[in-house]
Amino acid sequence: MSSGFESPLLARPGAGLPAPELLFSQWLLAFVRATSSRASALRRFLREARRICRLVGPLEDGVGGRQVLVPRLMGLEDSSRFWSPFMVVQHLIIVDSNMFRIITDLVAGRPHPDEARIENFKPSPTAGRACLVVFEQLVAEFVAIVPQWPNLHTQCRHAHPWFGPLDAHGWFCLAGIHHAIHRRQLERILRGAVETSFSDSAVHTN
Repeated sequence: MSSGFESPLLARPGAGLPAPELLFSQWLLAFVRATSSRASALRRFLREARRICRLVGPLEDGVGGRQVLVPRLMGLEDSSRFWSPFMVVQHLIIVDSNMFRIITDLVAGRPHPDEARIENFKPSPTAGRACLVVFEQLVAEFVAIVPQWPNLHTQCRHAHPWFGPLDAHGWFCLAGIHHAIHRRQLERILRGAVETSFSDSAVHTN
């Protein structure tokens, strides 16, 4: 793992996942959709969100804003490997907000007008601590609204670029899985930040 401000050479945003991994990810989402209720999907979404907040909340701004190159994880594009903790949270805000709008439209029986494009949901390197407050507010909004939505197994669907047309239930199940992927990414980033800090300290003491 490495840390710093010089961007490494990575695949372009939206390049996608390796074919075998994409097939497994499609199977995993189909399994989660088939075995999850609305309540269990909400618990997964909220559990992972709380774990993310516990990881990022105590960080000093210098650590929270430091980009760290991590090995690619299952479900993570190559272009997303060089993020800071605050960038991860900003990405979740962008994605969760979009998913909220999609699900709201599908539940209302109307098609969502905007195409979902992976490259449009990348965060800014300047993301800061304020993102955490916005993320917590967005999660609280989900918790308040999700139980009020009518049937999530909607006739109306919206296409995901990796998973094809999904109903509202599929999109909400995906939101929890997406949180879990980036929680694991955060753990790797923080591990890399600690290793880098330790290496820097060793250099300065020699």
